[in-house]
This record gives sequence, C-alpha cells and structure tokens, in this order.
Amino acid sequence: MKTIIGLIVASIFLSACNPSSALSGSDFELLGEACTSLKNQEKRKQCQVTLEKLKGESKTTPDSKKLAKSLETKIPINFKDVPLGQAGVKAALIEICKQDKSNQPSTYDKKDRCEYQEKRNIIWLSYGNLGHSLAVIELGDGESLESVELKESKGAMLGLAEILQEKYGPPKKTTNSVENKMGTKFDQEIFVWVDAQGNRITVESIYDKVDQGRVTIESSARVAARGIAEKVVKEIGKSNL
Repeated sequence: MKTIIGLIVASIFLSACNPSSALSGSDFELLGEACTSLKNQEKRKQCQVTLEKLKGESKTTPDSKKLAKSLETKIPINFKDVPLGQAGVKAALIEICKQDKSNQPSTYDKKDRCEYQEKRNIIWLSYGNLGHSLAVIELGDGESLESVELKESKGAMLGLAEILQEKYGPPKKTTNSVENKMGTKFDQEIFVWVDAQGNRITVESIYDKVDQGRVTIESSARVAARGIAEKVVKEIGKSNL
C-alpha cells in the first residue's frame, strides 16, 4: 500500500510542480524504482510495461495536439495577450496584477501578490465577464505562464463561454449529468478550445459546487504533463486490483 501511495504522490507532484515539460528521464527512473518494489511479480511486470509505454508516448505528439487538429481555434490561445508556455513573461503578468489594487500590500495584509514569489500564486484579476475574481497563476521554468484557473458562478461561466466563442470560434462541447448530496441532478456543460500548439481553455459550468463553475487556461506542455500523470495514476490503480 505504501508503494501505491508513493507512486500516486510522485505522479501528482510531477504534474503540479513540473508543468513546463513532459516527464523527464529522472522522473521515469523514480517511477521505475517504485514498480520494482512491487512484491507481486506479475504486477511488477505490468507496471514496468506501462512505464515503457508512457515513455514512448512522451516522445510522440501529445494528446492535446491530436485534439487540436479537429478543434483548432481561429487564433492562438493566450491569457490577456500573454503567451502560454513562453519564458520571460513575468513582467507582463506583474502589470496585469497591478491593475487590481487588492493585490497590493495593505495594513492588514503585508504581502505583495504581484511579486509572484512562488510557482503557484493567487491574485485578484478580471477576465472576460469575470470581474475581481481570485485566480491561481502557475509559472514554469524561465518564468513562463503555464496555467490560470478562476472559479465563479455557473451563470458567469456560461456567459464567459459565449464571449470565448466569439473570439476563438466554436468549442468542443459536452454535457454530463451530476448530482448533489440530495440526489438532485444537474447538467454540467464543458466547453473546450485548443489551438494549433495544443494550448487549451476549458470552461466547466459546474465544478466543485452545483452553483459554481471553473475556467482553466493551460499551456500545451502543462496539458501533456498532466495527461501522462493521470495515465500513471490509472495504471497504478489497475495494478492494485
């Protein structure tokens, strides 16, 4: 059980903390050691075969780029004119941050959010029809912008989807049925835009609450790295059956 937990933690860590690139050789070496530690010979072999498969996939065209062929947007996806996955954009992000006075130090909060001291930063900003919203900004190597996440009401997210469609064109849309703790069912609408580079915008009308949705803007490298980590977690679960 400790091995399984360790692998899951490693996968999540690699996805969250190293979003600017696909899994490296050292990353696979770490997961390979975890596979070797499995006591059951058959499960150990299955785990190693899966890792070899993932190594091959990491060197080929990411799933995000395959999806882009059928969902390519009219123009490249960016965040408020800041390109995704490109080094040296921190200065532009600082200017965006300064547009909202809530990010500046105050008597009650001495922290200057616009300094972006961490890989993962929380600031106030506006985006489309979303005004004064808390956003999670994740930076990668070379001070690149790898992802932006905002949560707002379901109605606001549906309005944002319309605005994004006017700019980027028709998205891929899916509808899922979700239910709350009382058993009441709701339609969750998901809108996805992908550009030729594999950068992605995802709008979910319902996320962690039935009245709250989410929008995520991600670089192609972030999407690819997260996809590989999710596959690793899935295979770990299968090897534990």
